[in-house]
Amino acid sequence: MGFATSVTVIILFVALLIIATINYPILSDSYKTLRDSKEINNKIQADRLNTAINITNVSIGSTLNITAYNKGSTVLHADNSSVLIDGVYMTYSVVPDGLWLPGKEAVFSVNSSSYTRIKIITGNGISAYYSNS
Repeated sequence: MGFATSVTVIILFVALLIIATINYPILSDSYKTLRDSKEINNKIQADRLNTAINITNVSIGSTLNITAYNKGSTVLHADNSSVLIDGVYMTYSVVPDGLWLPGKEAVFSVNSSSYTRIKIITGNGISAYYSNS
């Protein structure tokens, strides 16, 4: 190799080192963000797999009272649930209004006098149906 070839190889090598030095922090941060996102997604999926609810009783008085049982192993937030009566979103009050522990019931009270189909959807998307037909 001549002197010019050696200098050219050294210049290219130094340029590659500079490019790698600039790009490594960017790639490392991107990988960390991706890894954290996958961990969050895995936790969400595990919570969904461990969530199960069942509507055990429906009674009509001055309000429509829907009793649901948390038969999964995930602690739910009862006030983050949604109640649909015949496909229409309804506002509700719930007891307990905070944490809905596994093995416990929650009573959703809705201002409605009739129903054909009821659906309760938990905060993580798991649902239970009840039909009077």
